[in-house]
Amino acid sequence: MRRRHDLRADEDVCHSLGFGSRPVITGDVTQIDLPRRGRSGLIEAGDIFRAVNGIAFVHSDESDVVAPSPGAENIRAYDEHKTRQAEQQLSLLEAEARRAAVAR
Repeated sequence: MRRRHDLRADEDVCHSLGFGSRPVITGDVTQIDLPRRGRSGLIEAGDIFRAVNGIAFVHSDESDVVAPSPGAENIRAYDEHKTRQAEQQLSLLEAEARRAAVAR
């Protein structure tokens, strides 16, 4: 079942849990298809519950893939893409900071 993580829907799940329940929420933060300024419910849930005792987060990487190499290669490609994006963003921020310093 494919469903977007939404803060309200995630909150509803929390309200409906019974004693002894062990829900599992899965998702892939590289697969977020929200508008630029949209906030992923999956990431927001991680921020909210990170400090709650008894809740654990498991983050996978290519070493966790037991499928043939295309699966691991896909994960590696996403990781490399995220690194390139972060480096580009950092470069832009540094250039903007330099321009602001010169303007002062």
